[in-house]
Amino acid sequence: MHKSVFYSKKTRYYAVIGLMGAAALISGCSTTPAHHNASLERAKGIIAEIKSDPASSENEAAAQYLAEADQALAKSQYKNDSLKFFRPGDDQEGVDHWAYIAEQKALTAQTMLQGGGEAAELAQLKTELDQAKLAKQDRDAAEALRLEEERLAQEKLQQQHEAELQAALQRAEDAGADVVRAEGLTTVTFNNVSFASNKATLPHEFESELINIAEALTTTAPEATLVVRGHSDASGAEAYNQLLSEKRATSVKTFLITQGVASNRVSSEGLGESTPVASNDSAEGRAKNRRVELIISETGH
Repeated sequence: MHKSVFYSKKTRYYAVIGLMGAAALISGCSTTPAHHNASLERAKGIIAEIKSDPASSENEAAAQYLAEADQALAKSQYKNDSLKFFRPGDDQEGVDHWAYIAEQKALTAQTMLQGGGEAAELAQLKTELDQAKLAKQDRDAAEALRLEEERLAQEKLQQQHEAELQAALQRAEDAGADVVRAEGLTTVTFNNVSFASNKATLPHEFESELINIAEALTTTAPEATLVVRGHSDASGAEAYNQLLSEKRATSVKTFLITQGVASNRVSSEGLGESTPVASNDSAEGRAKNRRVELIISETGH
């Protein structure tokens, strides 16, 4: 029996200690100092002074402005109180804004009490003008934020497109093409496929590589332009080889257009046998010279 009484007292002891701690915590929170704002305190003083005039409750127009001043003051006070729970300055402009509106409303009421009808109208116009200016500042800030968000979104999209284009070029390189990027130009030389001798017909194995490039350009680089350059080996007459290289370039150009590349973004030219990459003395060398290059300008120039 005595043991039971002992534990009961012990329990009450800890309960009292807990209540004292909670009371101290609550007391500490309740004594958190309010954030001081000079504009808010000035508006309070002005409103209180004007309300001390008995005529302020008898003048209907003045009373209306004082009521509006009280509403603005309450908003300023609410925002100021919120600063206790956030970093000072998080909504400082909001406190100042509503304190200013409260002050101007009160001063307009004061002008009416003093019998200055025209002056009161001018004061009200000034208040409305100031409100309009503040509203414009808010709109300008919102517009600046919107433009910055658009810029960041566009930048992110460009980075995504760049990564996708790089991936397509890497696939072409993995398939055996040479890819060189310099000063905004990308040159893709397809060394792994070759036109048949004296032929301009597009080799079937060439199509899959061109499809890869066409898909990347239509989805990730809509402003890019292309120049297709055709080449030939040195077999036959030079004039004939020039014409043959032009036909090969045209074949590639036509195929790219069928894959969705806009016709005004792609052009073709033939360089004949003028720029060999291998010796024309061997069949292997001549096959390498019967090639096509894509010159991609990602800026559209």
